[in-house]
Amino acid sequence: AQERLSENRLDPRFADTPMITDPFDFSLGGFLIDLNTSAAVGGSSGLGSVIRLEELLGLDANQSLLRLGFRWDFAHRHSIGLTWFSISRGASGHFDEYVDFVDLRFVGDYESEFDVDFYGLEYRYSLINNNRIDAGFSAGISTFDIYASIEGEAHAIGDVPSTPVIEYRRADADIIAPVPGIGIFLDYALTKKLIISSGFQFVDLSISGYDGRFVDSRVTLDWFFTRHFAIGGGLAATDIQVAYTGDDPYRIDYSYSGILFHVRGSF
Repeated sequence: AQERLSENRLDPRFADTPMITDPFDFSLGGFLIDLNTSAAVGGSSGLGSVIRLEELLGLDANQSLLRLGFRWDFAHRHSIGLTWFSISRGASGHFDEYVDFVDLRFVGDYESEFDVDFYGLEYRYSLINNNRIDAGFSAGISTFDIYASIEGEAHAIGDVPSTPVIEYRRADADIIAPVPGIGIFLDYALTKKLIISSGFQFVDLSISGYDGRFVDSRVTLDWFFTRHFAIGGGLAATDIQVAYTGDDPYRIDYSYSGILFHVRGSF
């Protein structure tokens, strides 16, 4: 650790501080979040209806889930971090009006499913690390693996049905939405046992039919009850808007915010 920090003016009061002078740390805990989702998924007939999932499909806006995190300082000033969590929701109800999804037009009774697996990869470069403060720039990619389905009374878009309901059918879509981000981070030791950590990432880009916007922020506080283990918690929020206008077009507006709590290890 001392070799890694040798180019900074070290604070001797905070030598051997968890998270800041250790090369490894991991966290395992929960995430209580509030979700707000709009989605439109199209097919050969074009982009479908914009669906507010929590309102129109009746999906639960409040979720609790498992969250995993890992960070490794693999070289002087350089580190990588990994994050994973998963959200699974389903609902049933009745459409009073037509809803277009993929290549089907639904009306009447339905069942729906909307699942998201989140994988985050972050690279950090430390501009300052003096035992007490670790701060610098970050760059990463957040990948949202989204599965959405609606099953119910429907007909193919473009058909002219003789009755409002044709048959019971199912449409689904599996979308991989990778979103890059750049930002800043700051870890600060209030004491050698009490450490605050914060980060912010942002990107807004348009490339060949792909349009994406991503904002992510978090702040946590950890109390190390032993040299290597802590309990902690904090707040986090993410807002993603992704649209694709090529084959199988889609648009996803997805935001969540909530409370983190975890057990952390630092070595």
